Amino acid sequence: MRVLYIFSWFLFIILNYIVKYRRNVIEKNLKNSFPEKSEKEISEIRKKYMRHLSDVIIESLATEHISEKQFKKRIKYKNPEILDKFWKEGKSIIGVTGHINNWEWYTTLPLIMNYKVIAIFKPMSNKYFEWCINKLRNKFGVEPVAMKNTLRTLLNYVKQNTKTYTLSIADQVPLKNEIQFWTPFLNQDTPVFLGTEKLARKLNQAIVFLAMRKIKRGYYEVEMIPVTDNAKNEEPLAITVKHTQILEKEIRNAPEQWMWSHRRWKHKREVVDQ
Repeated sequence: MRVLYIFSWFLFIILNYIVKYRRNVIEKNLKNSFPEKSEKEISEIRKKYMRHLSDVIIESLATEHISEKQFKKRIKYKNPEILDKFWKEGKSIIGVTGHINNWEWYTTLPLIMNYKVIAIFKPMSNKYFEWCINKLRNKFGVEPVAMKNTLRTLLNYVKQNTKTYTLSIADQVPLKNEIQFWTPFLNQDTPVFLGTEKLARKLNQAIVFLAMRKIKRGYYEVEMIPVTDNAKNEEPLAITVKHTQILEKEIRNAPEQWMWSHRRWKHKREVVDQ
C-alpha cells in the first residue's frame, strides 16, 4: 500500500492540477452546502477531497490483492455485536450508507457476520467495468444485485429462510421521473430514494446505518447506528429522513470524505404556480 500511495499522489496531481476533474461541480456543491464558509475554506476542502478521492480509487483497485488478514487491520467494525439481537430475533437487516470514505471496502462485511450479504448496485453503461467492480465486491462472498432485482432476490431468500444483510447506498441520484420525495440535505432541497424504507416496510426488516470514518490513510472504522428495528411501525418517510440526517451529520464532521464530484443536485423541484 505504501508503494500504491505513491501512485495516488501522482493521480492527485493529474486530477487536481492538470485535468481539474469536475472542479466546477465540486466547488458549486461545496459552496451551496456550506454557504457560511469562505472561498479559502472551500478551496481547502476541495483539495483535501481530491487527495482523498485519489486514495479511494487506488485502494479500491487494490482490493483484489489485499489479504483477509490485512483487511482486518485496515477496516474495523466498531460494534458488530448490535447485530446479535436481530439475528436472535430472526430478522434480516438493511445496512444503509452513503458515498463516504471507501464504501467499496464494505466487501469485508461477510468477515464479521453470519448474514448472507447482498450489495445493491445501480447498473452501469459500461458492462465490462461493472463486471470488474462486482468481481471485487464478491471477494469475500458479497452478492451484487442490480437495483431492479432487489425485491425478487430478497423474497427468494425469505422463502429459503436465509437471513440477509442488504447494503444500500442511499445518496445516489434518482431518475427525474422516479423522484417521489424531497428533503433538506446539506442546505439544499434534495431528492432521495425511498427504496430502503420501502424494502424494510414490505419485508419487515431492521435498518442500520453504516458510518465509516477514516482513522488515518488506508485505515477506517465503521460504527453501526440503529435506525429502526420495526419499520412497519414507523411513520411514513420517517426512516428516510432519519438515515439522511445521519449521513449529513457524518459529512459535516469530515466534509472532504464524501463524494462531492457527483452531480447530486442536478434535478430541481418544479414549482407549480398557484
